[in-house]
Order: sequence, then structure tokens, then C-alpha cells
Amino acid sequence: MIGRSNWLVLATTICLLCCGCQTQRTEHVQAFQRALDRFDAAKTPQDYLQCAAIYQEIIDSGTVSGAVYFNQGNAFAKANQKGRAIASYRQALKYRPNDRYLKTSLKNIAGDAIERKPLIEHLCFWQNWISYPLKFQLAFGFLLITLVAALLRTYWALLKDADQFLWLRKVAMVSGALAIVALGSVAYDWYRFDYLERGVIVQNNVVARKGNSSTYEPAFQTPLEETTEFIVEETRNEWALIRLENGHTGWVPLTSIVVY
Repeated sequence: MIGRSNWLVLATTICLLCCGCQTQRTEHVQAFQRALDRFDAAKTPQDYLQCAAIYQEIIDSGTVSGAVYFNQGNAFAKANQKGRAIASYRQALKYRPNDRYLKTSLKNIAGDAIERKPLIEHLCFWQNWISYPLKFQLAFGFLLITLVAALLRTYWALLKDADQFLWLRKVAMVSGALAIVALGSVAYDWYRFDYLERGVIVQNNVVARKGNSSTYEPAFQTPLEETTEFIVEETRNEWALIRLENGHTGWVPLTSIVVY
């Protein structure tokens, strides 16, 4: 049995944890409000960059949401940091895939690139209707329903007429099929958001090289402009090997890009 002193320690620990979580939430809300106030009062690009820095502090503290990334993107856009704005907007899409204001803001900077979708996103038309975290929750929920329905049917079938509980089998089959679909959507989101390392150029006239040094010849005939998006293939010695949408590759300095 747990002694009285142990119960007191346990209760005190729970209270401290709850108070700590509440304090942390309060600090995040205050920081978010401070960023909003700074954005409303901003007049110069430097003011907007300071606002974006506050949002970055919130993100670094572990509070990640579509609203934080969206507002940070707006601050970068106002500061004329178009590449950094794209990076924030892209990350916001994980959590707010169907936000028309977010999509409009991104399209204004990135152009029509946001409209080009892989074939799988046309077949799985719901893919960009539901956020990445919500897909996890739906998959877990369907799996739980499948398990409960299957267990109940098995248990009741042993006690009563099995024909009376055929509907439970149908429930298990339907929820199981939906679970498979949801898990497939989760797997695709994991691939495009977590497995692939994406990035964007944040400076103008960045020369991509054929190797990870400025002594190598340029990889392309023209320098890369800010807002150019890519997939990171490899990083080495402060350089990154990037693959553009057209499949061409080249090395660029890490200081000229933002990876997300």
C-alpha cells in the first residue's frame, strides 16, 4: 500500500505538473498576443522581422500550430522575406490544408506552384482536406472501432445466436477499410512532410555549384532566385545538394536556404 507521505508527494507532484503546464500555456498565449500586437504596430521590415522572431520562439518552445506558422509567414512577407514566408506557409499547410487565406497568401508569393499536385493527390482527393495530425486521430479511431466491434461480436456470438450480431461484423469490416485508407493517407503525409526534406532559396542570385565548394563550376546557366523551392538530397560541409522540380541538382550554401 502507498503510505500517507507517498500520497502527499504524489499529489504535490501532480499539482506542480498541472501548474507548470498551465503556466507554460499562459506564457505561450502571452507571447502569441505580443506577436500580434507587434505586427499591428510594425512600420518597417525590421519590425516585422522582430515579430517573426517572436513566433519562432513560440515554435522553438514546442507550441506548433497552423496559426503560428501562418502568422509568422505573414510577418516575413511584410518584411519582404519571400523565401522565409514560403517556408512558414508550407509548414502551416500541415495543420491547415484547406485554409483558403493561407493558400491565397502562399500563391501570391510562390505563384502557381501550389496548384501542381501529384497524381496521388488527385486520386485521394481528400488528402488536402484534412490536416496531418487529424489523419492520425482518424486512423486510430477507425482501428479502435474495428477492434471493439470484432471483440464484441466474438464475445456475444459465444453466448447467443451469432446471426443476431452480423451487423457488428459489417461495422468491423467498414471501419477496418476506412482505417486502411486513413493509414495510407498518414503514410503519404509522413513521406511528403517528414521523410522528404524540403527547402526554399532565401537570397537572390544564388549560384548553384557542381560540388560542395565555391571553387566548383556553376551547375546551372542562371543563378537561383529567392522563392525557388527544392528537395534536399544531401548536406555536407555547410553546403546542401538540392533537387529542383525539373530534376536538376546542384550544391548551394546552407546560409542561402531555409530547410523545413
